[in-house]
Amino acid sequence: MRSRGENNILFCTHKDGKTNKYYFEVNENHYEFISDSITYSPDILDLKDVDSIKDRQQLISHTKWLLDMMDKLSIRDIQGDLSDVGIDLKIYMKQGAGIILYVPDSQKIGLEYWKNYIGSMKKIDAHWYYSTTMN
Repeated sequence: MRSRGENNILFCTHKDGKTNKYYFEVNENHYEFISDSITYSPDILDLKDVDSIKDRQQLISHTKWLLDMMDKLSIRDIQGDLSDVGIDLKIYMKQGAGIILYVPDSQKIGLEYWKNYIGSMKKIDAHWYYSTTMN
């Protein structure tokens, strides 16, 4: 997730309901690792020790690559922590262009709020939904 000024980056990985968070500050394409919050190891990127120069460089390289791909695809942010409600990905497009959701099984959406939210969106196929409103 980028801050609105795009100076701060929060990169998260998720596994079995646990989340690792990595915080960066960006100045003129220079990424400075600020801190982390680790709840499982090794990370899905196979990181074992972010304090090591090798793992930190790997993390920075991967984060830069992801952000570059997101920019090429006009993606502002990707949220992956909604799997407990049945939504695996929530993708925010740049410049208010909309939101894309990936829902593996819409029958497993239990909360009425999320049923209504998905129901208000356009269905792309059995698992993908799109909306031009940013909510």
